Amino acid sequence: MAPQSGAGPRVNRMALWALALSILGITFIVGLVLGYRARTQIRQRREAGLPFATAAIWVGWAYLGVFVFGLVVYGWILFVA
Repeated sequence: MAPQSGAGPRVNRMALWALALSILGITFIVGLVLGYRARTQIRQRREAGLPFATAAIWVGWAYLGVFVFGLVVYGWILFVA
């Protein structure tokens, strides 16, 4: 479906889903993967939504970092302390 005259490019729905799933936390891995796929689609199809995909990627990596840090701290407490 082509955008109407005066309307900008349509927003990529995968980017919106990626951001929502990344923010939920428990599904951050799915959000991270969808964020990268959405970014590729946006560039290929020239759609809007690049900030949503980028935010999903950042949030997904942040959750992954917190998760890994938590595992390291848990392991340290379990085996060292």
